[in-house]
Amino acid sequence: MTEENRYPFTSCYEFFASGYFLELGSLHLTLGFLFLAAFLVYLILSKKVTFLQSLSVFYFSASIYNNPAYNAFGLSFAESAGTLAAFLFFVSHYKNIRILANQVYSWLDLFLSAAFLHFLLINLLFPALYLGSGVDVIRFILFAKIFVLSLNLRILSPVFRSPESVKWFFAVVSYSALIASLVYLFQAFVSYTLVPTYGQYASPVSGFLGFGSVSIERGHYSKFLLQYLPFLTPFFLLKKRYLPLVIVYSTVLVNPSLSGLLLSLVFLILLSLIYLRSSPFFPLILLGFLVLTASAASHYLSPLVQKLITFTLAGDTKGGRTLSNLLPYISSYPLGIGYGGSTLRLIPGLPELNLGFLVLLSQLTILGLFLYLLLLIRVYSLSLSLIRLKELFASSLAAGIICSTITFASDVLWFLPLYWASYQISLHLLARNKFLYSIS
Repeated sequence: MTEENRYPFTSCYEFFASGYFLELGSLHLTLGFLFLAAFLVYLILSKKVTFLQSLSVFYFSASIYNNPAYNAFGLSFAESAGTLAAFLFFVSHYKNIRILANQVYSWLDLFLSAAFLHFLLINLLFPALYLGSGVDVIRFILFAKIFVLSLNLRILSPVFRSPESVKWFFAVVSYSALIASLVYLFQAFVSYTLVPTYGQYASPVSGFLGFGSVSIERGHYSKFLLQYLPFLTPFFLLKKRYLPLVIVYSTVLVNPSLSGLLLSLVFLILLSLIYLRSSPFFPLILLGFLVLTASAASHYLSPLVQKLITFTLAGDTKGGRTLSNLLPYISSYPLGIGYGGSTLRLIPGLPELNLGFLVLLSQLTILGLFLYLLLLIRVYSLSLSLIRLKELFASSLAAGIICSTITFASDVLWFLPLYWASYQISLHLLARNKFLYSIS
C-alpha cells in the first residue's frame, strides 16, 4: 500500500467546519485534539505551576502537535499558548527583564539582536533583497517567535530550579510524546486495515508509508520527536515502564525518515557511551542494540542511505544539500540574505537550500558561522559537565544537547523549544552542583 493522502484543510476552522473531524480518515487527529484540550485543562488546574507557567509548559511539551488541524491564525495551539504567556509576562515584567550571560534565554536574545541588526544592514546595502511589505511581516513574525521562546524560558526558569517541578516537567513532556506516538500507531492501523488517512505519505525511496500523526508530515514527526527523547528515555527507564519506550521508539523505526532514524540512533549510542561506558557489559549491549536496529530497519534503511549519498556526497543539487547550491547565494549576496528561518530561506532565481548549516551561511554568512561556533563551544562545556555527574538524567540531557547541534546543522529547525529547555534545565542543575537531588 503506497497511496499518499495529504491534508485537504489548512486550519482547525476548516477541520471542524467542513466536518473532517468526523471522518474515519482523520479520527487520529480528532483524538489528538481531545488530548490537547484535556492536557491544557490539566496544566491550568495543576497546583504545581502558575497560570502563566502552565501556558509555557504547554508551549514546550506540545510542540510536536503542529498539524494543520491544530493551527489557528498561522500558529499551532502550542505556539498560541506560548505567545499569550510571553505577552502577559512581557507586559507585567518588561522593566525587570535582564540579559544574563549564563542563561540560555540570553543566548537567544544575543542571536535575535545580532540577526535583526544584520537584517537592517543588508537591506541598506542590497535594496534588491526587499521583497515587499508582506514578506517583512512574515520576517517580523519569525523574529518574534525567537523572542517568544526566550520569554517562555524566563517564565519557566523558577520551575527549572525546583527538583520536584523538574521531575514533573519531565513527566508531562514524556506523556505528551507517548500520546503522539500512540496516535501514530493508530493512524497506521487505520490506514493499513480500514481506509486511507489524512497525512499518510509514501516514501519516494522505499515506497513504504510514513505518517504525520499529530505533526505536519512524516519527516516533521520524526524531527520534532527527537527533542523529546532526552526527557522520556530516562523518565520511563527509571520508572521501569518499558512499554512506552517500545511504543515511542517503534514509531521512529517504522517511519521512513532518514534523518529521524539516524539521529535517534546517534542519541541512543551517545547515551550508551556516556552512561554505560563503565559497565563490563557495555560492548555487548552496544553490539546487540546496533544489530537489533539494523535488523528492524533493514527493509528501508538501505534505499534511504542511497538517498543520503545521492543528495549529499554525489553532488545532486535537487536535494538542496550540497555546497554548490550555496555558492550562488554567497556570490550574489556576500553579506547574506538576512535571517528568515525555513520560511524565507530561498531567493527567487537562486538554487534550493535545505541543509540547515548551508541555510545559516546563506542568511548570516560569517555572523552565522561565528554564532554557531559559540553554541558549539558552550554545548561542549555543558555536555562535559553533565557527563561528569554520572547520572542517567544528566547523561540523557548531554546526549540530547549534542544531538541538537547535529539537528541544527542538518535541518532548518534551529529553535525547537524542548532543545532550548534542556539547555536551560542543565544550566540550573549544574549551577547548584546537584542533579535533581532526589529524582533518581
